[in-house]
Amino acid sequence: MADALSQAKNQQSPKDNISAGFGFQGLACSGHLCLSLPEKEIDNFLYLNGISHDKEVFYPGSKMRTDWELLNTEKRTFVEYFGLMSNKDYAEKTAIKKKLAETNDIELIDIYPKSDWKLLISSFIVEKSS
Repeated sequence: MADALSQAKNQQSPKDNISAGFGFQGLACSGHLCLSLPEKEIDNFLYLNGISHDKEVFYPGSKMRTDWELLNTEKRTFVEYFGLMSNKDYAEKTAIKKKLAETNDIELIDIYPKSDWKLLISSFIVEKSS
């Protein structure tokens, strides 16, 4: 999987990213628009490891969106990159998203800036395929 991540970083250059508000936006290898460089890295990881996913899917009965929905899973699964928890409004929205996932019986893989997200996603995929 480390090789796939290296490939993703080499396939796109900084010119593929644009400055936007808090950071950068860029296109991932999948063609998805990512709203931060960490999102782009995660999307590339999913794509290059053959993990089927959709980007910016709505939570049921809500106008809030998840970063990714993993497809072909036994239980509906969302992946969220919570990168701005120091922002009060963002943290409040995060709590709402977690409650929406719980209420709708959605498996939530929550990722934070210091998370070993590759391990979280990989162990989820391995665990669910066993």
